[in-house]
Amino acid sequence: MADLFAGIGAVVSTQVLSRALTFILNVLVARLASPSAYGVGYVSLQLLSNLVLFVPKEGFRKVALRSPSTKADLDGLQSSVNLGWMGSASGAVAAGPLVVYWIRSSPDSEIWQENVLPQ
Repeated sequence: MADLFAGIGAVVSTQVLSRALTFILNVLVARLASPSAYGVGYVSLQLLSNLVLFVPKEGFRKVALRSPSTKADLDGLQSSVNLGWMGSASGAVAAGPLVVYWIRSSPDSEIWQENVLPQ
């Protein structure tokens, strides 16, 4: 029973620390960045992140919903897991062109090209 409470305490403290660190870093970025750079970074990068991570997340979610009951189902589960990893690979491959397109088509692309892209 003590192990249960220790595990719960570790999970809760990790979540609190993670949320506090994220909040502090967000406040620092909001104060240090210009409003246009902050808006472009926050909104556009959030959208880009959601687009790239959607396919892998859905692939693994579908795999997690399956529960094998026979040996044949277990083999089918392995192929489903492999398809889940293919979703991760496709998200990683799609991220590169999406980032380049996003930087080039951004209304503040001069800011990004001066500060982010190597000369």
